[in-house]
Amino acid sequence: MKLERIILILSPILIIFITIIFLKSNPNLTFVYDDSYITLQFAKNFFAKGGLTFDGIHYNLGATSPLHIFLLATFNILIHNLHLTNILLGILSLLTLFYAIFFYAKLLYNNWRISLLAAFLMITTGWLYFDALSGMETILFIALMILTLYLLERKSLFYSIPLAGSILTRPEGWFLFLAILSFLLLHRFIKKEVNFVKEILIPIIITIIIVSPYLVSNYKNTGSFLPNTAFQKTLFFGEIGLPFRTKLKLFFNGLNLFYTDLVYPFFFLIFISLPFAQKIYRRLYFIIFLFLFYISYLYLFPGSTGHYWCRYQHIFYPFIILIIAEGFYNLVQYYQHQIKKDKIVFLTKRLALTASLLFLISINQYLSIRRAKTIYYQSVKSTEASLINLANYFKEKTPADAVIATHDIGVLGYYSERRINDLVGLINPKMTQFYKKPNSNLPIPFCERNILDYVKNESDFLVMFDFFKLFLNINPDTLPDIFIFLGETSPIYGLNQKYRIYGIAK
Repeated sequence: MKLERIILILSPILIIFITIIFLKSNPNLTFVYDDSYITLQFAKNFFAKGGLTFDGIHYNLGATSPLHIFLLATFNILIHNLHLTNILLGILSLLTLFYAIFFYAKLLYNNWRISLLAAFLMITTGWLYFDALSGMETILFIALMILTLYLLERKSLFYSIPLAGSILTRPEGWFLFLAILSFLLLHRFIKKEVNFVKEILIPIIITIIIVSPYLVSNYKNTGSFLPNTAFQKTLFFGEIGLPFRTKLKLFFNGLNLFYTDLVYPFFFLIFISLPFAQKIYRRLYFIIFLFLFYISYLYLFPGSTGHYWCRYQHIFYPFIILIIAEGFYNLVQYYQHQIKKDKIVFLTKRLALTASLLFLISINQYLSIRRAKTIYYQSVKSTEASLINLANYFKEKTPADAVIATHDIGVLGYYSERRINDLVGLINPKMTQFYKKPNSNLPIPFCERNILDYVKNESDFLVMFDFFKLFLNINPDTLPDIFIFLGETSPIYGLNQKYRIYGIAK
């Protein structure tokens, strides 16, 4: 179709235009998450230190997105600017996601109107731009996930390649792997429609072959095939050992924040569309993927559903977009059918119904972009005013061999060029002994943790949020003989917490 060609040509221009609007408020190409700078540090060290290492000492620890890190390190050989490389990779991932969603929706529904609406929703969802420009791997993962499902629907064994890529981009790729495998086995068992060798066996073997070097490297360096990061965080925050009722409360707080506040300004559009989006529910891999994701987070780390603007849940935007696109179209068709039954079919009424809903969606999408841009701007300025200024202070005012103990290692490690003592334990395996009960996967209660001597002996400075006294079981303000208060940063946007800085007496 001629219209389709026009859309495929003009839409990337619109994506780049909206991206530029976001970047106008970020001339320094600053990233919004502390975790973004962990990724940059890994990328900086990838070729220089010969592998996935944050500090040049420990390998694979703390690295959950090896493909993202590898792409950054490789492309940066040509660009020589890690920040710009990360931004360009985010934009490229966003463009890939647009084409993947458009063609996946077209294949799934065989209806250009639904495909067009899905593409429009993708182009105008503000949080997708926020994610693409955040310095994290979220959009790369989403693009690989939708590309995997598109090739799967086309019954191409090459779906194994983006599937392997998704596993190497985020640990949730394993949920996608299990969801697809379960879906195909279920179809083979019930409908006998699946070619076991071509659609299951060969692609699964190819996927395992592609990811096996990372699995072997991980096992060699950490003693585990899977990344340690998620489990280490759940140990540190102690959420795996919480009572089930407390877990549910934390878990549903995050769900409520995402689906009724952050996902879209007019969040009710999702719930209006739900009853009319029927075909998407037949793709059981979505349902299985949702179940595996949420049940794992509920068990391991329920509070994380609300972390960082609910960013872990952003991977469900394609599912939400397809529900709204299909539901909107079927809703219009349903009410047009009802009008016919009443014999009051007038073109103006059909157009009025469609135009009203399109206007509502358009306002929603405009507000989505505006809100995400505002939060992006505030987050960037907050990172610059607090963490980057703090890191530069350490770089300029402290000895080159100074050691900084902190729970947020990204910005300080990247900019200060000082050795970081990671108190969470993402890159520091020594910390596990302070948080995990012997011969158990349960966390040590906060009040029984004893890391004071370790922090005192192994560090020169301590940087922490005030509320992290609970997790570390250290209150520096009550130990003036050990910790010398040096000052605090401006508040972190969205969290309203200040980093407090202490010198450690020797």
